[in-house]
Amino acid sequence: MRIKFELDLVKENIKLPINYNWYLRDLIFSLISEKLEDFQPDNGEPFEKKHFSRFNFSKIFGDFEIIKEINNQKNLLFTSSISFFLSAPYDELLQELVDKMEPRRIIQLGKGELCLAPLKVIPAPVFPKPVTLVRTLSSIAVSANKSGGNDTRPSKKEYLSPNDPEFFKQLYQNLLDKYQSFNGFAPKDKDLTIKPYLFNEKRNSHFIKFKDFSIKGYSGIYKLTGSKELKAFAYDCGLGEHNAQGFGMFDIFEEKKDKPKKKKPQA
Repeated sequence: MRIKFELDLVKENIKLPINYNWYLRDLIFSLISEKLEDFQPDNGEPFEKKHFSRFNFSKIFGDFEIIKEINNQKNLLFTSSISFFLSAPYDELLQELVDKMEPRRIIQLGKGELCLAPLKVIPAPVFPKPVTLVRTLSSIAVSANKSGGNDTRPSKKEYLSPNDPEFFKQLYQNLLDKYQSFNGFAPKDKDLTIKPYLFNEKRNSHFIKFKDFSIKGYSGIYKLTGSKELKAFAYDCGLGEHNAQGFGMFDIFEEKKDKPKKKKPQA
């Protein structure tokens, strides 16, 4: 299930650091009730010695300007209402959040104040076709442990690019593991391929600092082919790693088809 948060500015604008994911996650957990503990923000659900979060959230949408401060730090100055999305495979719990959240409530995001509009439930897609184009609402992060070579140096975690064939192998395995962690069994249809559709290495790469560590993720439009079951689960939980830190959310991308030109009437 997916819900949309819409927040109106109390004052003229609100300023946030470019690396605002930590602030946004803090806001989410200040709003959800104690009954939503299944989100498990810190460790997630263990599966084969791995931990997986069961929710994800998007980047912030709204009009903004980039401001360079005196210390060369860059901030985002949002000049209009803002919005973001939250997804998780807990329909009843998220519906409870929608029903009980008090509208017009004043909330804090960073050092700014915002007025919360009524939450909106976004209908889930049905994935009727074998091939689905999706666009990222937050970057997809995938990593692998790279060996230090022939010496005794320990392996090092590196974030992979979609141009690396290993990216999509790791992405698929991560999704499969998350599914089994949540459901306790494997999906009936495991057949799913994920490939780049509209992607540029330079334009779609993003470094985001979350607390004391940096995460590299990639935006873009991707093609998912196969299992409806895994697509629907990925829609709720997110693709790739660090979903609880605001990575891996997507929505359906519809290509715009050129309308046929009208023929001019003959004289």
